[in-house]
Amino acid sequence: MLRLIRTLGVEKRWVFGLIMGFVVLAFVGMGGTGIETSSNLYAAKVNGEVILAAEFNNRYRNQYRYLQNMMGDQFNDNMSEGIKQSVLKSMIQRRLWLGMALDLGLQVADDELKEAIVNDPNFQVNNRFDGGTYRRALSNARLTPEVYENDLRGQLLVQRAQSLISTGVALLPGDVDGLTAPEETEDPAQWLVEETDHMLALKQRQAIAEYAKFLEAKAKVEIFPLALAPVPG
Repeated sequence: MLRLIRTLGVEKRWVFGLIMGFVVLAFVGMGGTGIETSSNLYAAKVNGEVILAAEFNNRYRNQYRYLQNMMGDQFNDNMSEGIKQSVLKSMIQRRLWLGMALDLGLQVADDELKEAIVNDPNFQVNNRFDGGTYRRALSNARLTPEVYENDLRGQLLVQRAQSLISTGVALLPGDVDGLTAPEETEDPAQWLVEETDHMLALKQRQAIAEYAKFLEAKAKVEIFPLALAPVPG
C-alpha cells in the first residue's frame, strides 16, 4: 500500500527527536482472531478487542525514550510507572474511539492517508515530501511502512470520530459576556476574535474528554498487570 510514498525522494539526515514525538501503535491482533486467551500475551481487552503486550511494550519503550531525550537530566526512572499508566490509558481510549468510528461506518480512503503523509512536515525537505526521510524516520522508530500507515489510518479515524463531538459544541452568550480586551491591546477586535476562538477550542476539548469518559464508563475493560512489565531498551 502507498508504495509510491515509500520510494519517492532524496537523501537527508534524520533528526531523531522528530519521529519520537508521534510514536505509533501496531494494529496486529485488533480482531483477536487466532489469539490465545492467556493473559501473558496481551496487556488488556477493550470490549473483547485485545491490546497485545508487545504493542504496549513497543509504545512504552518509545515514549520512555522520547521523554528521556526531551527531559535530559530531569528525567528519572521513578517516572516509569506514570508513563506506563499513561500509555495504557491512551491505548484503551484509542480503541474506544476506533470502536465508535467503526460502529458509525467512518472510513479513511487511501488518498486521504497518502495526503496526510506527504503533507507531514516531518517527512519533508524544502517543503516537499522526501521518501528517504520517510523511510529513515520509520526505521529509527522500529516501524514498517505497513504498521505506520495502518496506525495513521487509525489516528485519522479517531480524529474523525472526535470531530463529530467537537463540531456540536458552540459558545453560549454567557460564555463570552464580559470579555474585554486589556487596555494595552493594540487591536481589541482581533483580541476578541482570538480569545473567542481559544474559548471554543477549550470547550471542544472538554467535550471530547467528557465523551471519552462516557465511552470508558460503558466499556468492558480487562487489564492484565502481569503483562505490563516492559523494560526500556
